[in-house]
Amino acid sequence: MWFVEEEHRRHKARFAPARSIPRYVENIESTHTPTTSSNVQEFLRDFETYRPVYERLGAAREMEVVNRLFAIGREIGQGTMPWTKSDLKDIIRWKRMHRLIPRIENAPDIEERLEAAFMIQDERARIDALCRIPGIGPVLASAILMFTSPETYALLDCHAWNALGFLGFHLPKKGVSSGSFTIPELLEFLRIIRKLAKEKATTPSEIHNALYALDRVRTNKRWKWHKRQVQLGIVNSFLGSS
Repeated sequence: MWFVEEEHRRHKARFAPARSIPRYVENIESTHTPTTSSNVQEFLRDFETYRPVYERLGAAREMEVVNRLFAIGREIGQGTMPWTKSDLKDIIRWKRMHRLIPRIENAPDIEERLEAAFMIQDERARIDALCRIPGIGPVLASAILMFTSPETYALLDCHAWNALGFLGFHLPKKGVSSGSFTIPELLEFLRIIRKLAKEKATTPSEIHNALYALDRVRTNKRWKWHKRQVQLGIVNSFLGSS
């Protein structure tokens, strides 16, 4: 696929003279929005191919729990019920952030604070309020917001973030530590994701899933032996061996 070719070009660019600029870096505005980035357009064109990739990579794990959380989130979004401590612990387990459960267990008035945060209309203030709850940071806040409103929010993680960097957005590379994100970075992530979702006429949550799949596949070591095989068949080969 196109991103395999791009990885090959990026590898060659590391050893090129300083004046050589990789294609995906060209035509980038200071606002972090590619103006004519072919990588972004290729990604949006291939968008539907990432859905089965996302599912087969195991990213759509524990679907029974996920579907229940989305159902609860819809009720919360309609103002008919609040998040509970048990719901929050389910999100933490889904995100494999088990170390946070003791902090959630010992946090006083956590359900009241969650409900109060969702009463705030201003987005930045709402996220700030969520992140002031013990155990909740930008990553967990994004998950809570995504389950409440997938049409507006997306999950923040290093895979989706790094995929955006690969596409040409000026974002620093992140590791697997969820604590490495800040609230301004979450807001910038949402701004970009929403722009892509609007262009593709889909939801920010679906854009995240495609970005996650893109980053997982393109960084897999087995792909380094298939630099020149850019057809979808190699994706199917990869999926068949997973």
